[in-house]
Amino acid sequence: MTAQHICVTVHRPQFECGLARYAVHADGCRPDDSWMRLAGMAHRGVHEFNAGFEWRRPDGPFRRITDEQVDSYCEQGFFVIPNAYDADEVDRMAAEIDPIQARINATLERRASGDRPGFTIASNLVLRSPVLRRFCATGVLPDVARDLLGPRVRLFWEQAVYKRPEHSQAFAWHQDNGKVFVEPQQYITCWVALTDATEENGCLSVAPGLHRLGTLRHWQSEQGWVCLDEDPADAVPVPLSAGDMAIFSSVTTHMTYPNRSDSTRKAYVVQYIPDGAVAVDRGDDGGTAITPQDLDDRQFLVG
Repeated sequence: MTAQHICVTVHRPQFECGLARYAVHADGCRPDDSWMRLAGMAHRGVHEFNAGFEWRRPDGPFRRITDEQVDSYCEQGFFVIPNAYDADEVDRMAAEIDPIQARINATLERRASGDRPGFTIASNLVLRSPVLRRFCATGVLPDVARDLLGPRVRLFWEQAVYKRPEHSQAFAWHQDNGKVFVEPQQYITCWVALTDATEENGCLSVAPGLHRLGTLRHWQSEQGWVCLDEDPADAVPVPLSAGDMAIFSSVTTHMTYPNRSDSTRKAYVVQYIPDGAVAVDRGDDGGTAITPQDLDDRQFLVG
């Protein structure tokens, strides 16, 4: 199916930009004091299209994940699968990605002026690599996606992010649904470590609890799209060994540290959405532009 743009004008109900209306969760659990302090940091409010978000707890039985991991996903916004891929599988992924990243770096080296970015991104790799396409379509990745999102799941986006050594650039606090707003808001990101990821070389850090608010308002900064003005006091670093996989929601607020080591930190990041998900944006007429996310070549059904 070919994606098409459908422009419709809708009248959205007015809603508060504050956070008080989210004080009681959809599952009836009231957040603790630390969560409320963290929520207070999101003082710029929620995304303009986030008018009625309710966190959905995945239903079992689960094929690949445990009840304890689902608890962490719902309470913290993420969980980790240790040794999701063995050394041979990690090497096969890296062997597909490394030459592409090398070409990106060669292009950057030829630039006449300007600083090189602290990280490089190679996206839509399933269009170039049958090996990576198989990883995204079969095995651990789609199993986890179906456990969390339901039986009909599509690949949404995938990219390799290589963070260069000895570079002070962090990737600022954001949500994956903050740049391109997708409905339903609750999809998943799977962050596969192709090298060890540490606080020194640029591992993930998560702000637990904010996922319960849905998509926050984001704004452009020098570091890209941002949703928090400062680092949360109770942020949780997520160090990983090569082959581990961190899974978090599209509405989980997260960042990555600078790479202060002497080696490149490598990750393959794969996102899945429920079948039928759409991207929502502001249309030229001031209404709402809705784009189905179902490009058969790279947003295919999995499993």
